Amino acid sequence: MPKSTYYVTLDGLRAIAVIMVFFQHYGAGHAFIFGWGWTGVDIFFVLSGFLITGILYDSQSKVHRYRDFYIRRTLRIFPL
Repeated sequence: MPKSTYYVTLDGLRAIAVIMVFFQHYGAGHAFIFGWGWTGVDIFFVLSGFLITGILYDSQSKVHRYRDFYIRRTLRIFPL
C-alpha cells in the first residue's frame, strides 16, 4: 500500500483559514478584510474533501476500505 504524501503547505493554508474565521468572530467590526471569515470555512471543506479523497484512493485495493475508513473516522471524532 502506498504511503500518503504529507503536504506541509496544507498546514499553512489551514492556519490561514483559522485566522480568517477567528478575525470574523472577534474583529469583524474593525476592518473590511475581517468580514471574509466564511472563506476560511470553505477552505476547511475543500481541504477535508481533498484529504478524505486521498485516504480512500490510497486504500482502494483493500477489501474493507469503507468499513475501516468509517471506523477510523468515528474513533477520531468520538475518542474513547
